[in-house]
Amino acid sequence: IYNAIETAKAKLNDLYCNYLPYYNDLVAFHGSVEQGLNEPVYVLLDHYSQTAVKPVIDTIEVPEDTENETSADTTDAPAEETEETAPPEPKPDDNIAEFKSRFISQDATHRYYLFTTTFEDGTVKKALERVVHLPEADLEKRMEASLKEMLRITKYLSTKSNVYLYSGSRFQDSPVLTDYLPTEYCTMEHRDAYLEAVSEYASVGYLHLDSMNDRYNRMLLTDHHWNAEGMHQGYTDIHAMIKENFPEISDINEPVRYDVEGIRHYGSFARLSNHYSFYEGFFFYDYDLAAHTPTTGTVADSKTRYLAKNYDNTRGVTHYEAFYPQPGHVTYTENNTGRNLLIIGDSFCRGTTEYIGSHFDKTVFRSIWDGKEFDIEKAIKRYNITDVLFLVYSDRLMYNLYSNDLKLSTIITPEE
Repeated sequence: IYNAIETAKAKLNDLYCNYLPYYNDLVAFHGSVEQGLNEPVYVLLDHYSQTAVKPVIDTIEVPEDTENETSADTTDAPAEETEETAPPEPKPDDNIAEFKSRFISQDATHRYYLFTTTFEDGTVKKALERVVHLPEADLEKRMEASLKEMLRITKYLSTKSNVYLYSGSRFQDSPVLTDYLPTEYCTMEHRDAYLEAVSEYASVGYLHLDSMNDRYNRMLLTDHHWNAEGMHQGYTDIHAMIKENFPEISDINEPVRYDVEGIRHYGSFARLSNHYSFYEGFFFYDYDLAAHTPTTGTVADSKTRYLAKNYDNTRGVTHYEAFYPQPGHVTYTENNTGRNLLIIGDSFCRGTTEYIGSHFDKTVFRSIWDGKEFDIEKAIKRYNITDVLFLVYSDRLMYNLYSNDLKLSTIITPEE
């Protein structure tokens, strides 16, 4: 029923967006005009930002007792002392000849940048990127609230099942962020502190974006989601975590890459920043999955449709969401592992749920933004759950930045 409602909502949204002819084109044209008019101001702001003082972000102290409220140590270290005691590591991007970044816009929570990178072989690539710019105290408060709920849930789950937490990453989590955006702060320490705390009750991991090359190779160029290569790396990492508790897990099938001709993809960063100066292509991997029964569509269906060029290629379409099906329950009818997986996550679970589920008998998906109470003990008993995976985008996981849609508080655990 829930999947049917979500499908109906998506169709209504599509109907609205396409009610008038060329609706998406008009919106994109308006955004381009607005971007052009504002560009002189953005150039001035970019010049100012290059001379501004970079804020310093401290490591959050993890609460030892999650039942008692704790506050983080927010003592600021002088910039000079920080530079002397913690010099930046050299960036592992020896094949980059020139890099330029330009501030293009900002909203209430994020700043948007245009990256232009020239490689030694003469190749020039562009990418849109965003970073969180909220006050440090606000981020620490948000992180403590999220972490407290996550520890409550994983502590209970660790007594009932194998628990895993994997974070989809942003470039702001990268250790080389300040090498490329020296006026912004790196959130790597926040992510590491969060995962270290949860590791007491769960196996933890994250998508590594340790260089600018990683950012280009594993993430979409105009969108906050991972591309097929990043998804494959995440899938591989999660598979390795599960294998530690489930050694007999089946191997990952060798993926076959397909590049879709004619795609002009303008992702979430393009829409949110009104910057349509370039587009990217689209490719996907096919893992030749065994027979299975999903409650939503399959990647195989999308493969057939996209290779036949049966897709909407207007600027308002996000091909990551159009290609990878909405996550749902998946049953692999020929499997006989005796294991069932519960995945709790966000849009990073598109496609990934079907892939990871291929190693289990049944996979049950639960959205973290549903908002309805979810009795996790009843779900474990109903579906005979042996493994639980949290798969969430990092700034949603740590900071709950998107209209407070990280509804961990609605996950009910038995009272102690």
